[in-house]
Amino acid sequence: TFTDLGTLGGPSSAAGAINDRGQVVGWATKPDGSGRGFLINPEDTDGDTTPDRWFRDSDADGANDLMVELPMNGAGAINNLGQVVGGNALWTP
Repeated sequence: TFTDLGTLGGPSSAAGAINDRGQVVGWATKPDGSGRGFLINPEDTDGDTTPDRWFRDSDADGANDLMVELPMNGAGAINNLGQVVGGNALWTP
């Protein structure tokens, strides 16, 4: 199934990796046009312990509410502990 992951409020994004927990990382634009790395922590909406929602925009601002901005320009990999690597940085939740 194809799922649009949305952005951080800007016009574009690109996924870089997904882990066994369904977490997705990549790069997305913000409303000011700048780009940042992102992490999506998917939701389990039906309670079966399997992620089934990667996009939610509750306030209709155009940004994915499940997408967390990371302190790096892009994210290329994520392990099953949720640690993200991108460029020359490692981010640990």
